[in-house]
Amino acid sequence: LGKLMADLQVRERTALGNQEKPFDHNGNYQKAIRFGSETLRAELTGDIDAIVTRQKRIEQEQDERQRQERLRFMEIFRQWRSRYAPAQNMISASDRFTVGMKADGTVVAVGNNVTGQCDVSGWKDIVAISAGGSHTVGLKADGTVVAVGDKSDGRCDVGTWRDIVAVSAGPYHTVGLKSDGTVVAVGGNRSGQCRVGTWRDIVAVSAGYYHTVGLRSDGTVVAVGGNPSGQRNVGDWRLFQSVDTLEEEQEERRKRREEARKQEEQRRAEQKARRIAQLQQQRADVQSELASLKGLFTGKRRREIEAQLAQIEKELKGLN
Repeated sequence: LGKLMADLQVRERTALGNQEKPFDHNGNYQKAIRFGSETLRAELTGDIDAIVTRQKRIEQEQDERQRQERLRFMEIFRQWRSRYAPAQNMISASDRFTVGMKADGTVVAVGNNVTGQCDVSGWKDIVAISAGGSHTVGLKADGTVVAVGDKSDGRCDVGTWRDIVAVSAGPYHTVGLKSDGTVVAVGGNRSGQCRVGTWRDIVAVSAGYYHTVGLRSDGTVVAVGGNPSGQRNVGDWRLFQSVDTLEEEQEERRKRREEARKQEEQRRAEQKARRIAQLQQQRADVQSELASLKGLFTGKRRREIEAQLAQIEKELKGLN
């Protein structure tokens, strides 16, 4: 027991139960359990049980905090999306067909229908759509997902999805964003484009040809799948500082654009005023010259001045 306490650097016997990690792998602990008294064995195993119980409670508390944080992120992002981009998922186009979502939650489609990707007339309560290569995906108001078209590689196997808040269809795979910030994917996985099971705190997804991209709540971007052209080189991207401040960042950019617009309007107004003053001075000079013309041989010059005056008046009228 003394050697065990020395190994763990504790001075008091009661401090053994305050260790951060179980010490049942320690050789002196194993000897104490084997050769110690029944009371000592009970005390030491009780210490181990207390440590394990405390660890589980800490892990559960951390998991709950992370879950609540993800839910908070998703709620903030949903509020932002509903405010700034209410129509972003109402149309979607693929190579040879186009899909549209009506305000009443029904869906229309036109174009190539070889694999049935346009067979969406029976869909109801749809809140988002995405056109893949030869399949169409729809997100319903209850968080479930429907899909029609080419079922190769399981790209339409979305019937068991629940709590989905966004969908994206690629040519060969389908991606769904869940309300807790995790991501699911089905379909072709030749390049690893469906390996999204470890993603967390995601607020937006997009399915590419052979890769998948996710936007995290801190503004960073993650990607999986093929990378022959560097399409996954997004590791240094920071699209915004935090989902908590996203509205403020958007508002700040709007204010900067508005300020730039006002400055441009002021610059143009000043430029216009200078031009009007210049034309008015030219008109006065020309009129003065016209009034000073006398004699039988001034007709040609008079006509030139009158033409010049007409041109000045025309430009002034346009400016005013």
